[in-house]
Amino acid sequence: MLLINPTISIKSQNKLLSNYLYSSFPTGIGYLTCYLRKYNAANITIFDENINQLTEQKLNEALSQISLPRIVGISCLTLTVKRGMELANKIKHIAPDITIIVGGIHPTVMPEECLLETGVDVVVRGEGEATISELYDLIKVGKSYSEVEGISFTLDGKMVHNKPRDLLDNLDMIPEFPYDLFEKDIDKYKDFGTILTSRGCPYPCIFCSQRAITGGKYRCFSTERILKEIGLLVNKYNQKKIWFIEDNMGVYKKRLFDLADGIIACGYNQKAEFIAELRADSIDYD
Repeated sequence: MLLINPTISIKSQNKLLSNYLYSSFPTGIGYLTCYLRKYNAANITIFDENINQLTEQKLNEALSQISLPRIVGISCLTLTVKRGMELANKIKHIAPDITIIVGGIHPTVMPEECLLETGVDVVVRGEGEATISELYDLIKVGKSYSEVEGISFTLDGKMVHNKPRDLLDNLDMIPEFPYDLFEKDIDKYKDFGTILTSRGCPYPCIFCSQRAITGGKYRCFSTERILKEIGLLVNKYNQKKIWFIEDNMGVYKKRLFDLADGIIACGYNQKAEFIAELRADSIDYD
């Protein structure tokens, strides 16, 4: 299976602005990959266009290496959906037999828009790990995926939106993040020391798109797991800055304090600085 993180449309992007864009590895695709590797024994290839432009030659080479029946997944933000749909149509033109799945925040909110593109077969809405795992197994054995929860697709000329899939209750069932998949490009990423310790936020801020995926539900990885991953970033990859990329670090203060105590106990605070985002009204003296 090939998973693609498309870049911003090359034709429309201002090159001066590109220099200031935050650059980290595609975290969502990383989690999909480690989930598929563990639960589906899948062989996954990742192509991040923010690091390496996917030319037609490279695309053909990547597609030729996928085992039959071939599946391609494209993760799209609103900022990158134009390029994502361009790639979907190119892939379908090259090999009509390939099943093309798109997911991410933009397809979640606008599945009809994506399905209008002739290259797209399935839209994964919401959190993707369990859905893509089920899709992968069904497609590989040639069975229908029409009953899979959390997807949209076209059947007999009509768009079908299956019921949403429940979010994962236990995030620790997702394998540890596969930093090894991105380490060959560590010098190309401005912030390799990124880590996710929770998903979601209970607040209904009108400017935030993530609630379309998390629905206001807040879940955390275990503190033990987080400390292990921080240790990997600090000790193996020599990261001097650890960036917590979740929506709101300050939802559960006991969890945050336990994590901070663990960071100090492990001595990581002597080796790196830590950056997080939270709501201003969750800040108090402690």
